[in-house]
Amino acid sequence: MDATEFDWQGGTVEWWVLSGVGDDDVIPRFGVLSEDEAQVVYGGGKWVLDIGWYDGPDGQGELCVMVVDPADWDQPLFIGRAKTVGALRPAIHAAIALASSLARG
Repeated sequence: MDATEFDWQGGTVEWWVLSGVGDDDVIPRFGVLSEDEAQVVYGGGKWVLDIGWYDGPDGQGELCVMVVDPADWDQPLFIGRAKTVGALRPAIHAAIALASSLARG
């Protein structure tokens, strides 16, 4: 999955480390992914689309895409979850729509 596959609708990709990960890859491979997989900034930094890997209490985890106000990471405006990279695509599209809408005001 590459950042250039998406129309970020005015967002600026700050970093993206999901390149080379295939759509069918099942993600629970410890040590491979972290909470900092991708970040896209909207509205001059007023909104952030963030993608990361979060471990669950049972040792299983998931990729999460969130839209947040960087002043309040504890209250995401959107959270999408997936166990595979391919399943994450719809959440990324939904997050882009929300973040770009917020940035437009």
